[in-house]
Amino acid sequence: MTTRGLAALVTGTAAVLTGRIFGIVELMIIGATLAGVVVLATLMVVSPRGRLVPARRLRPQRIAAGGTAHVDLRLGHLGKVSSGLLRLRDGVAGTRGAELHATPLRPGEQRQATYRLPPATRGVLTVGPLEVDRIDAFGIARRRVAWLDSSELLVHPRIHPIAPPSRPRAADMASSVATPIREFRGDDFHALRPYEQGDDLRRVHWRATARHDELMIREHDDTREGRTTVVADIRESSVTAASIERILEAAASVLTAAAARGDECALVLTDGSGPYEAFDSRSVSGLLDALARVEPTAITSLDPAVQVLRRSARAGTLVSLMGAGDSQSTSILGPGFQSHVSLRFGDTPQPSDPTHVVDDFTDVWTDEMQRREMRARSGAGS
Repeated sequence: MTTRGLAALVTGTAAVLTGRIFGIVELMIIGATLAGVVVLATLMVVSPRGRLVPARRLRPQRIAAGGTAHVDLRLGHLGKVSSGLLRLRDGVAGTRGAELHATPLRPGEQRQATYRLPPATRGVLTVGPLEVDRIDAFGIARRRVAWLDSSELLVHPRIHPIAPPSRPRAADMASSVATPIREFRGDDFHALRPYEQGDDLRRVHWRATARHDELMIREHDDTREGRTTVVADIRESSVTAASIERILEAAASVLTAAAARGDECALVLTDGSGPYEAFDSRSVSGLLDALARVEPTAITSLDPAVQVLRRSARAGTLVSLMGAGDSQSTSILGPGFQSHVSLRFGDTPQPSDPTHVVDDFTDVWTDEMQRREMRARSGAGS
């Protein structure tokens, strides 16, 4: 029963009692009429009318923040009589939800309605549950007749149009490993380096280990140049709520640009999550899904990210996106990569640091890529 119905029932009962006490027949009739309407409305609502089958579809299931998704609600009626008046309420996290009213459905009839969702922020937006109530024409009685579980809309960070990270020069490729020992065996591996804590022991090259009297690790040659790895800082100790969103937008933009160029891409988070990998532009959405689900972590050290990088294929370009509150040097992330781009994100401008990001990172990124291109040209010219 709705609030209106409860009020009508209480008013009608009070009117009947008052009319009886004071002998006012008209008041008793009015009260009895109100109570009768409530009873009749309740009987109409609770009477069996068949089964309702609701369905929901999100279009698309993944969007970037600031975009617009559409939610299609479809309701089918299986029964021998009409469904009666219906009210559909679909919950949307952080809002009052969407409410729609439907006129009675005939037996076997289906009806569809659509509403829009314009999420402004990154994250996982829960849509639902969907509640379908049968109501009477006066809104006196209500009965829930159908239910549908929640769905998730993944809201990716905004993607800015930027150039992909510059690929390492041949000179960088030749000097990228910690040791100059190289052993070529077809396409198996291209270089050896000393063992570091956390390395996978299955990559130990035992013959080289015996020759050099220390553990030597194989560096594979599968993606030396066309690979971009992004490390995104999500530590509460080093990033603010605003800067973490800029970091994730930057990560999404770099990964998308690199994948569009044809790079293999990997994403590592400073809480030790990852590596999330994409081998072409079609699979980069998996990395964006991971960014959509990111929550800040209480971990304060870069050690979890370092351990993940040591266990993965360190090759090509590393892009580290750090918070300005981080006191650790990002150089501990770089060994094994041929090129390292590091940006810091904060809320206070740092004129002395050209790689410090306060607002939109695209200008800082463009300037950094131009500086690297100029250095590469001057190095090639000399």
